[in-house]
Amino acid sequence: MKRPSGGDSSAPAKCYRCGQAGHRIHECTSTEKKCFKCGKGGHLAAECRLKTVTCFNCGEVGHISPQCPKPKKENQSGGKVFALAGSETSADDRLIRGTLW
Repeated sequence: MKRPSGGDSSAPAKCYRCGQAGHRIHECTSTEKKCFKCGKGGHLAAECRLKTVTCFNCGEVGHISPQCPKPKKENQSGGKVFALAGSETSADDRLIRGTLW
């Protein structure tokens, strides 16, 4: 995924409205705002009156998930793959065949 700064990122897009990965705020269908400081709904971090922050990875107060010392939570969706058998393809020079480890 190409970031606005020009760098590449393998991390999925994260919505700043609901906190879910996989989409951005302009694609969000959630009507409720979610604060990234306190984790509560109804307001955004810029409007939060809480002075401390809460980690969305481990739930502890005092740090945010990018600085979390604990292992990241596993992605709930799992991996995806698109595979074809040789009989399902046409003879095309652009086809890449092989096994990746």
